Amino acid sequence: MSGVKFYSTSDLSRGYQLEQLKEIVDNFDQGKINYNINEILELYNITLFIKANLFLLCWDKEEIAKLQETEPLLTKTIAVFMKSITNTSLSMIYNELEVDYIDDFWSLFCKFKLYQLIDAQAVKMILQKNQTHFRFFLSNKMLVDYYDQITKELILADERNAELLLDKFAVQGAVKKVFLNFPACFSENEREELIGHYIQSAEANLNYLRIIIDTLSNSGLVLSNKTRLAARKRVESETKKFFEKTEGMKYGASVCFDEDCDPEPSIRYNKGIIESTYNTKWIESNLDFSTLLNNFIYLFGFVDNQMRITLVSKQTQLGLFERYLTMRPKYAYSTGISFNQIGALSDLQIIGYYRLLKKNNIRIETIIEWFFLVYLNDEFQIKDFHVRMPSENSTFLEKCRIILPEIESILKQYKMYTDENAIDHELLQMSSDHLFFKDIKSVIPTKYIYPRGDEFNEITFCFFSDQSGLSYIDKTKSKYRTLFDLLKNEEVQLDDFQRYQQISLKKLLDKAYLAFDRKGKIQFSNPKVIYLLKELYNNEVLSYWRFPNDFRTIIDELMEKGLVEAKSTLLSKSEEAYFNYHLNKSEFSNSLDLRNKYSHGTQPSDETSEKIHERNYFIFLKLLILLIIKINDDLDIIDEINQNQITS
Repeated sequence: MSGVKFYSTSDLSRGYQLEQLKEIVDNFDQGKINYNINEILELYNITLFIKANLFLLCWDKEEIAKLQETEPLLTKTIAVFMKSITNTSLSMIYNELEVDYIDDFWSLFCKFKLYQLIDAQAVKMILQKNQTHFRFFLSNKMLVDYYDQITKELILADERNAELLLDKFAVQGAVKKVFLNFPACFSENEREELIGHYIQSAEANLNYLRIIIDTLSNSGLVLSNKTRLAARKRVESETKKFFEKTEGMKYGASVCFDEDCDPEPSIRYNKGIIESTYNTKWIESNLDFSTLLNNFIYLFGFVDNQMRITLVSKQTQLGLFERYLTMRPKYAYSTGISFNQIGALSDLQIIGYYRLLKKNNIRIETIIEWFFLVYLNDEFQIKDFHVRMPSENSTFLEKCRIILPEIESILKQYKMYTDENAIDHELLQMSSDHLFFKDIKSVIPTKYIYPRGDEFNEITFCFFSDQSGLSYIDKTKSKYRTLFDLLKNEEVQLDDFQRYQQISLKKLLDKAYLAFDRKGKIQFSNPKVIYLLKELYNNEVLSYWRFPNDFRTIIDELMEKGLVEAKSTLLSKSEEAYFNYHLNKSEFSNSLDLRNKYSHGTQPSDETSEKIHERNYFIFLKLLILLIIKINDDLDIIDEINQNQITS
């Protein structure tokens, strides 16, 4: 296609489009009558540019005025042509359509109310011949409502239209999708029936089948467990067939506890596998409970130096393909390759560590009880914590059923401590309310710092995104992935950038994130500000009191500017999401839902299920260890503040 096409006000090709537009308007003949449909739709797109006041900077006022004066004449020509379409001519005109103008045709069909002139069967005929155009028809609610019966017939005639249903009601789109409408006469049962036919069809796409498994029922699409199970079985069948033909891409994790290896833990990446090795002699030489707990921090890296859980999913961990092309259910937790690998590594770490300690007659469950019953009292004078972990002789199913109420009890006790500064078990027993992670407050004022507002998103995208287009200059080509990396490693001037890049650079200069040095080189105005913004961009949260005073002053200034905001909870938002993903469906459609499975008796119960319960039990232990680290961090910080070891 070579005609003018209006995509959006921010479209990068609009300069070329505007040059074409002016030539067409300059040569516009009001008396011409023999237009074809594509010429009419090109005129329509020209009117969209003019109405949006999009003009080239080199045009003077007279040229712009002429364009604006011509717009009503263009609209009149468009109206005359569209209103001349009849049942007889519709098919011939539609067959001439260029692909890029299909959406515009249906928009004008709707705008000029051609549905009052064109029979339903004529519309049905052209859509049957052009099934890939159906999505554009569905984007116009007025047409769908007017032609409701034929719309339903067309939907039900092809099981692949189930993908359109899923696109609207189930798929979480990183890429903006056409807004779809479905007729009111298309019933809830008919929608599920279409999904059922799709699951069994030869056309079924594995990505959509996975969406069916994890999607939450909503007002537009209600799916039974039977339908989800059918989708899961089809996925298992197709996946098995796929791997019979190809090995696919391998990735995973391995953990080794070795008495002869280097005392320093080693982690390396080898052909898609994260390999980690730990020295057993060092561990067995330091068996005091405090050190054994600290190993989860300093040996296994369950948290970073700000005590943020490192196992959570982060947008910056997702690859380009995962970020923009991977299909996910709405309300799904992002589980990319990096998240899955880190999760597998942490599972193997705790399993191997558990077995190593068991050889030394130490149970992790005993260490957990010690933390709550002894350590909290000795270190922070917190009394009356009640914790009873599963016994050694219990089956893994029994252990799972026992540990879950203990996790909830620990959270309720800590919540009461933060609310009342004491734990009153009689008062606790009065409440049977379900506890949400977001409701557990921190004892610390201004605990976590989060990004806020459009300016933060715009600035951090420019500096740290590999999609900003600002890291490529002629001098260094594709050497750097981000503008931040380029500026950190090279001396560059504004003239090193293309004109379109300079627009963003000038914004960063105007807002004082960048500055010129005496030689005209671009540099960071305040490296500490950039460091904090980068930390927030990569990790989505900062722990306020884990920064020295000069950094906290900058954070306070960023809060005053509205770029960040503070919250005080035990867990950060991403940590709450991590726990919810594992334990319940309160937030995510693809949750493992482990709490509810064991609470409601829907856990696996066949002969092979003990291995599943074993794996789940170690997940519960991991979550409990993470809670211990977070509680200890909370209490450590407030203790340091109270003792003036941190200036507030």
